[in-house]
Amino acid sequence: MSLPIDLTDVPLVSEFELSRPMKVLIDKERALSLLKGASVDDRCVVEAAFWDNYRGETSRGVAILLRFWCLVEAFSAQRFKAILLHKGYQVIGPAVAAASKLRLNAHWGFNPQRLLWSMEEALDTEPKSAASKVQSDVSLRIAKADISSQAA
Repeated sequence: MSLPIDLTDVPLVSEFELSRPMKVLIDKERALSLLKGASVDDRCVVEAAFWDNYRGETSRGVAILLRFWCLVEAFSAQRFKAILLHKGYQVIGPAVAAASKLRLNAHWGFNPQRLLWSMEEALDTEPKSAASKVQSDVSLRIAKADISSQAA
């Protein structure tokens, strides 16, 4: 018998358990959904593959998938996209580790700042490193545009 899940406080899962749907997402060549959001088709493919191989309690599997989809949703935020584009796949491990341990309300998702801090701590970088890199790139482009317009 499966126990009901409290959606205001989704149970913690292990990092290994949470990495399984992420591996499916990558193996099925659906990793782009981390940047643009998961489509219904992405969800169907990942969930079908997950349930085909999952042998635990149904309520535990549901908790794993809830955490996973909330993590995918977190990557739709601009700062997480910037980190993913700047650091690449090396961000996924720390993101999965953080998402397995942080408190999760299924309606609101993860606390984005705590998720970011946990990821940056695991990546051993300074806070806001990816965001400041994006900001400096934008500032550099604006400065170059100003210089070229003044020269013309």
